[in-house]
Amino acid sequence: MRRRHLERIVVVGEAPVDEHAGPALRDHTGWLLHRLAQDGDGVWIDASTSKDDRALLTLERALHGQLTRPVTHPSMWDGLEAASERTAAQVLDRLDDRETLVYLRGSALALLPRMLRSERSDLAITLRLPTPWPAPELFARFPWRSELMRGAAGADVISLPGERDRKNLARSFGRYLDDVGVAARKGALLHADGRRTRTLANPPGVAVEEVLALSSGPAVDREVERWRDHLAGRSLVLTVDRQHASGGLLEQLAAIEQLLERRADLHGQVAFLVVSSVTPTGSLGARRKLESSIGRINGRFTLPGGPVPIEYLHGGVPGHVLGALYRLADVLVVTPLLAGATLAAKEYVLVQHAFDRPGRLVLSETSGTATELPQVITCNPYDLAGIATAIAEALEADEQLARRNLAAMVGRVRRHDVGAWWALERSVAEDPRRDITEGPTPTR
Repeated sequence: MRRRHLERIVVVGEAPVDEHAGPALRDHTGWLLHRLAQDGDGVWIDASTSKDDRALLTLERALHGQLTRPVTHPSMWDGLEAASERTAAQVLDRLDDRETLVYLRGSALALLPRMLRSERSDLAITLRLPTPWPAPELFARFPWRSELMRGAAGADVISLPGERDRKNLARSFGRYLDDVGVAARKGALLHADGRRTRTLANPPGVAVEEVLALSSGPAVDREVERWRDHLAGRSLVLTVDRQHASGGLLEQLAAIEQLLERRADLHGQVAFLVVSSVTPTGSLGARRKLESSIGRINGRFTLPGGPVPIEYLHGGVPGHVLGALYRLADVLVVTPLLAGATLAAKEYVLVQHAFDRPGRLVLSETSGTATELPQVITCNPYDLAGIATAIAEALEADEQLARRNLAAMVGRVRRHDVGAWWALERSVAEDPRRDITEGPTPTR
């Protein structure tokens, strides 16, 4: 395959992006793609589907290893196919004769590469799967696994958040599609017709300067003082949750309850604060469980006349509030059951280091970010006692060691920022066979 000179980009996103949204709880890569598509002669196509789409929900559960019951409505697949055909028609209608990168971001768009390839074999097509890809044994439960993978195989590049996800994807292709082989070199899928699809592990980055701007300024300083008065000397353990489809908050709360049970010396000395984004589809019951769990724990451990141990801010927070919390938090804990990346961890690292704070991180060992930042304290998100132990370890960690760990982590976060993430995506789209001998260089 020759190296392409891509003159134009068409971005298809499965979720809407508000270009005027503030940076709090931002989807950094989605926002960058939206901006790139709006510049010059690019095109942005919003392919968001109904949040009640049963096929999409089934796919999300499969990708997060949560599909435990047989699917009893086989007609669901017809709806996803029809939506994909409509989106493919939109894309084809916006193309011209120039060399174009069609960048598809979202698991629900996995059928599009084959549809587009059948009409325009000259296109450069990248499929970005922003969620984790499970082990083949778990993905095998998805009833339409072959159809989904056959659609995705039309891409030149399939990009995923981490190396574990990339290997799981390659193994799934090798196991469940008879006409696809897997080459270890360059992570290629070999098709019977001689085509190749490059698989790429590329963790998402954050917009470094915008994150730092989020944490400074008069409004942030006032918020810091307000929260400092509110905490009244207590240590702050913060959770910033972008509502991973795989959950993990209920388990984290249960772990906090165990920690408070066995460590009476922490009562009234530590404040736990959960900041959550908008409730995802179908999770109203989960939100009620969260609030019920928090109420029960607060009822058990609130000292007479004292503050509650756990506070819950639902629906996100303004940017200056999030910046203040990143500055103040002694520990950030994010424990999704499965996640390709934990962007809040990178945001927290940047802010803590900028203000010479000894922040500590507790992350699920199942998050790709824990592999990227090996200095974090990791835990098994299914082990409640282990999560409690990790939080206690973080609270009691040596401050000088914490600062050294932050310095190492911030170097990685800066080198692989959102600009470097895109530079690698684009360069591999131009030449899927290129060797990647070292990480991408950040763009400024």
